[in-house]
Amino acid sequence: MTIATGVQAVSPRVDQLLSSLRMPHLKKVYTEVLSDATIQRWSPGEVLLACLEAENDGRTALALKRKLQTLGVPSSRTFETFDPQLSTIPQRSLSYVTSLEWVDKAENLVISGPPGTGKTHLAQACARGLVEAGGKATLITAQDLYRAVAAYRVDGGIEAEIAKILRHDLVVIDEVGMLPLPAEAAEGFFRLVEAAYENTSIAITTNVEPGNFDKILPKNLALPTVDRLMHHAVHLRTSGRSVRQLQYQQRNGAEAEKGV
Repeated sequence: MTIATGVQAVSPRVDQLLSSLRMPHLKKVYTEVLSDATIQRWSPGEVLLACLEAENDGRTALALKRKLQTLGVPSSRTFETFDPQLSTIPQRSLSYVTSLEWVDKAENLVISGPPGTGKTHLAQACARGLVEAGGKATLITAQDLYRAVAAYRVDGGIEAEIAKILRHDLVVIDEVGMLPLPAEAAEGFFRLVEAAYENTSIAITTNVEPGNFDKILPKNLALPTVDRLMHHAVHLRTSGRSVRQLQYQQRNGAEAEKGV
């Protein structure tokens, strides 16, 4: 029995072979490819190229989907959904950050300001944008640094654990200073910044100005950490009202007008 494509008939053996060869993306679209080839009178070489491109494109899209799932950035955190009208970051600075050129230069990104002013959104959008562009990014927390130091200090494996984190092109650490940093987390933060210096980009969001990091880090670690972090860094300062609160009030106001 054959499969009708609307233009020509194809043996069911094709499906079997595509499954055997693990080419699921081409299997989904090959009838469309053959129909286009017949209507547009493609040469055999053009048909072969179209088939290979269909499979390659499918694999590339699937690989990207899996990388984004591993990254863990919500789909709502993108450059497109970051509203510059609600941000106090200058457009010129924002354009440079979203270009991701600073990652190519192994520069750091520090975004400081009060809660709700877009710090996390922008930092995570950078991570997502980098992965979509073919780079490698990871999100970690102060708790991750705490566990790394606590777990590997005994056997001296902390350097290897830090090196594992720094296999990425960009490391994002969110909300530094929101809670007091335990000694292990503070040490882990310093070790990460020191190891990444001039090699790997670090992006942090914080409600504490870097000049005041001695309030969240031991004084003997604060100065060398800030020195290395800020030497090659883009520092963005946010201010103003919380976007979340503003959106909540606007939504409630609209519902009130409707009598909800």
